[in-house]
Amino acid sequence: MTASVDGRVKMIYVEEEDDIVTAMYEHGALLLLSLDGYMAAEISSESLSVGEEVTVTLSDGKAVGGIVEKRVEG
Repeated sequence: MTASVDGRVKMIYVEEEDDIVTAMYEHGALLLLSLDGYMAAEISSESLSVGEEVTVTLSDGKAVGGIVEKRVEG
């Protein structure tokens, strides 16, 4: 499978032997692609502040720097 645009794969909704029609019905797509290169992470923490630098470790072990963009109370 190829895409007509560059981007970062954020989520793959299907695996080998999955029914594509079911995945399309449940998720509206086969995968989620980020076109701007940015990723979002939701972190439960009372100690983080907007503008604070953080390090996020990806599932492949790679560490990526980021900045807290917004804080949601609740």
